[in-house]
Amino acid sequence: NNSQRTIILRPRLLQIPNQALLNCWHQYAEIFPSNIGTEFTFRQIEFLQDEFWSIRLKPNDTRMFSHAGAVVQRKWDQKGYGPLLKLSSDQEAAGWSQIERLGLPKGHWFVCLHVREAGFHKAWHEKHPGTRNANVLTYMKAVQKIVDCGGYVVRVGDPTMTKLPMQKGVIDYAHSDEKSEELDIFLCAKARFFIGTNSGLGLVPPIFGVPCALTNWTPIALPQWYGRDRFIPKSIYSKKWDRTLSLTEIFTSPVAWQQFQSYFDSAGLEVLDNTPEEIEELTLELLEETAGRDVLTNDDRKLLQAYNQLAEQNRSYVGARLGRAHLRRHADELSRLVP
Repeated sequence: NNSQRTIILRPRLLQIPNQALLNCWHQYAEIFPSNIGTEFTFRQIEFLQDEFWSIRLKPNDTRMFSHAGAVVQRKWDQKGYGPLLKLSSDQEAAGWSQIERLGLPKGHWFVCLHVREAGFHKAWHEKHPGTRNANVLTYMKAVQKIVDCGGYVVRVGDPTMTKLPMQKGVIDYAHSDEKSEELDIFLCAKARFFIGTNSGLGLVPPIFGVPCALTNWTPIALPQWYGRDRFIPKSIYSKKWDRTLSLTEIFTSPVAWQQFQSYFDSAGLEVLDNTPEEIEELTLELLEETAGRDVLTNDDRKLLQAYNQLAEQNRSYVGARLGRAHLRRHADELSRLVP
């Protein structure tokens, strides 16, 4: 009821990445601009706002936002609650009309693709080079798999990104004149699933109930907290030992929490991107799962249990599920961890 609605004052000077998404939350909160940005400095505003980096779940139980998100999302799913947001009929009609002009037939199933690059946060990346970016061209094998299965692939993002080669069934929406904030949200909300990386846009589809295939993920100890998401991490290669690190070696060291290139350089480590085959494997898993098939065997579930225990024992948490093929690649190591 109205007495329980949240009131959010938005400083006029605050830049909103996507106003269309913010508008979707009006059913839960009153959101309107205020003059706070002109009356106070941003430093003063910091003392008037709630930060999301840590969340108090209950007295004497404060956790990092990622860990808290996993706890809350698990309880939400256990209670059988659905996604928080849903497009209105008007939003759907407008979205389909707009996307039809790009060549996607109305009502046809599609998958969104978003691969993080340095262009959107160029200044930040130049100052603090990270390891979360990837090469979108290594995703073309997975893209072809979707097209071969009868679907379309809509590449989302911004115009600074690498252009995709022309291909039947593929729409490079990031470089389209039809691009808009409203269509960004429509695509995330109506995709069969979303192929992404560790980037902010990957948090949008699950709000609408759309699962994600999260690739080239780093750091491994901070996965997405949505249980329907699947992910595969980047591998870590030791120059000293001339081999990739095991999952146990990663989780029992600072490596599991690192994402900046400076750390890996100083530690004599190299971060290896997923191969096109690994990306295709996770894509196939999502194609099967969104078709209603059970993708894990009993042996897979045992491996998954061992992986989750390894993560939790080393201050991580259970959120997105490790991809099936990645579990099997580490079967020898994980099998030794099964009680």
